[in-house]
Amino acid sequence: MGFLFRAVLVFYNLVLTGALLFSGVRSVGTSANRVLLLFLLPVAVYFAAAGIRRILALPGLSAIKGLAFSLSLATTSLLFVFNLLGAANSSEYLFALLVAPLPLYFWGVAGGCLIKGLRKPQAKEEPAVAEEPAPAAPLTRKDQVDEPQRRDFLKRIGSVGLGLLAYSILNPKQVGAAFFGSVPGPGTVAIKDTTDTKIDPAIKSPIDAFGISAIDDGATSYYGFIDKNGAWYILKEAPDTGYDSYLYVKGDTGFSDNWGTRKTRTDYAYFNQTF
Repeated sequence: MGFLFRAVLVFYNLVLTGALLFSGVRSVGTSANRVLLLFLLPVAVYFAAAGIRRILALPGLSAIKGLAFSLSLATTSLLFVFNLLGAANSSEYLFALLVAPLPLYFWGVAGGCLIKGLRKPQAKEEPAVAEEPAPAAPLTRKDQVDEPQRRDFLKRIGSVGLGLLAYSILNPKQVGAAFFGSVPGPGTVAIKDTTDTKIDPAIKSPIDAFGISAIDDGATSYYGFIDKNGAWYILKEAPDTGYDSYLYVKGDTGFSDNWGTRKTRTDYAYFNQTF
């Protein structure tokens, strides 16, 4: 669903749910209104949990939101089907049409999550190290996503690649003489790239010391990372460009305040521009 369409749909469903709940509470004595309240209760809990989750990171809130979403998907579908099949006049058909956006929203969210999950590449097994390794292929931007505690479909970042792997496993002298076309000194290895420029295999990635601290897995996903000194960076996964785009913003202090403004920031940039 497009952003504008989804925003309008959410606003309509909030107004509709509020109006139906208000009407049901006022006439709670009738069995029909009690059933209506029972059907709409998971919807109210879902929207309330979604709103609170944008402000506060309360423990267990994600589980409550997930359970409320599943119940809302079922109850709104039943509410629409029962009213449509049981309609006997134009006003009852009109009511069924008015509640149709409720199941439409939840089925749309479920379908979007399913499509997004299918688009994620599966993690591939790393090939065994050969005696004479071939030159490593250049890393793509998607290969630079670092999230060791997230799901399997996010890959571990590697900025050094095959040179670091060979340096860690093979004999440094044999590597320097046989594979890299240089004559290293005792206990050293001289690695060169295709332009004959020396590469230091001990260089670490600038985000190795960071750990995952916060996750927002909405339509646009955000991942917050922080290190032991309080420095932080936020990874934004934006699928609206026709392909998954990973953007970054970083800072030295104040992770909590900056996490709260993650969706309104305009200073996201690519990995090489941020670090």
